[in-house]
Amino acid sequence: DMGLLMPKPKPAGGRRRKRKRGADRDASAKCPVCVEHPLQDERWVKCDGCSTWYHQVCVLYNELANGRKLRFFCRTPQCQKRNSRQLNRRYRKARHPTSPMLPDTPLSTDLAARTVGVCRADRKVVVKEVYAAPAEECMAGADSPKDASGKCQCCTRRTVAGLQHTVTGSDLLFMLLFVDEHTPAPGQGPWRAVVQELAVSGMYEEASQDEGLRVEASLLSGYLADASRRGIEVVTVAPATEDATPLISSADAAECALRAREVWLQAAEQAQQEQTVAEFDGGGAKLRCSEMKEGRAAASVRDCQMMESADKLRGFLASRQYGFTTLQMA
Repeated sequence: DMGLLMPKPKPAGGRRRKRKRGADRDASAKCPVCVEHPLQDERWVKCDGCSTWYHQVCVLYNELANGRKLRFFCRTPQCQKRNSRQLNRRYRKARHPTSPMLPDTPLSTDLAARTVGVCRADRKVVVKEVYAAPAEECMAGADSPKDASGKCQCCTRRTVAGLQHTVTGSDLLFMLLFVDEHTPAPGQGPWRAVVQELAVSGMYEEASQDEGLRVEASLLSGYLADASRRGIEVVTVAPATEDATPLISSADAAECALRAREVWLQAAEQAQQEQTVAEFDGGGAKLRCSEMKEGRAAASVRDCQMMESADKLRGFLASRQYGFTTLQMA
């Protein structure tokens, strides 16, 4: 039959376009994850097992990183493909940078280890030090020694990020810690640190009650333990700015500040039980320093200028018209 040998005619209009995720979604469909407080987000994904529609950010599905050929299963009890192994292994490896690809530091490795046993077993917590470099100006306000680039030799700015990472390669940024450290030469004052901002999203996907709070507190108490080992004597918390836009949350500033304070108090109490903190209150903590100071931690670990401070990150997001859900997907 010559018909079998003849090439099939191309469809009218040229190449068939790929169907976009969410294009055929019923307008009345609601995401089960955020049904009580719906997100205003048009990025949707349909479960290939039970045909339920979800916001991509609600189920940590990153279409940009995974592409549209990766099959998605929600793994809820009513899903007929629950615990399915049919995730396309060919596309399981992300083609865009994800959190595990970022370099580790001694601090990030130590903090990540503290979450084992606290976080859910099927959702890895990744901790990365995304910025660590000498500060432009000295925290003491005095004439401090400068390095070749003109930056202060006794002050360091650090930014630590906590993320949830899934088997599909999605990352959910749930915590950012911005810290300034002052480690002057002997006789020029105590070593101290200032938590300039603790940003928490409240979006950590929990498997048990208050799991997110415990994970966030364990990361912060881990920083206090690291600071104590390095000889930092006092850690203070900068007052929250009431009119500041929340970095990684859709909640208002007051609610975010309340959550951050709750994390701080639980972390300080945990550190006190570990004999790291001698005394604390809502504004700071006095640490039990090691007799032998381990010295100043290395700077210039990852010089990501966008993450140098909360203000710089806010400016970056505003310049690109990013909202918190866009940041989560990026």
